Amino acid sequence: SKPGVLPEQKRRGTSSSSKSVGSGSSGGRGKHQQSQQQRKNPSKQERSLGLPGQKVGIWWPIDMKFYPGTIMRRRDGSGTRTSSYKIVYEDGVTEYLDLSREKFMYDLQPGRWLGIWWEDDKKFYYGQVKKVRPMEVFLEYADGAEEWLNLAEEVVDLRPLAEEVSALLGKRIDVLFKEPPSYFSGKVANYDWDSKKHFVEFDDGCCSEFYDLLSDNAIRYKRC
Repeated sequence: SKPGVLPEQKRRGTSSSSKSVGSGSSGGRGKHQQSQQQRKNPSKQERSLGLPGQKVGIWWPIDMKFYPGTIMRRRDGSGTRTSSYKIVYEDGVTEYLDLSREKFMYDLQPGRWLGIWWEDDKKFYYGQVKKVRPMEVFLEYADGAEEWLNLAEEVVDLRPLAEEVSALLGKRIDVLFKEPPSYFSGKVANYDWDSKKHFVEFDDGCCSEFYDLLSDNAIRYKRC
């Protein structure tokens, strides 16, 4: 067996009940009544990562259509606990919007990797966009789970993953352990931006954890 056996890391469930899901965003540009709870808690967009530069569609209720634009930067609210983002539309119009109070959708293409925050586990799980329809994307996670999501209701990580990072996600690999010298098979099921490590879930359930697969000091492995 593998040396230095570690307790099995708690794994994300596939039930939607284990996931923190927002109540959605209100549509329109009219006046909004913001609840005390909304003022206390940061919006999902404030907690999201990699929004500047992301293309979006903003719903205009009078015109009954989405207008395409790009998120440029966030402006923190003065004396409030909310913030707004500068949106530049394709026709050149610019405005600041609190996205938590808007109906909008991210403009994403199939093949894009992104992270979804799971509140119970306090971490992002990364998946690849496979299908797109109005207001929703079909996401296939690196661990094999899949679901339709309205990303406007999620805390998302839209920072672009390096090609060498995403190329390993969802792939099967054999990792070499020194004592005894043996290869053990597993699946690369997630990634951590802070440590720059991939999570390897071994078939035997033992020693599944984050490993350095890319640096000069990376563990030895081979693709299956």
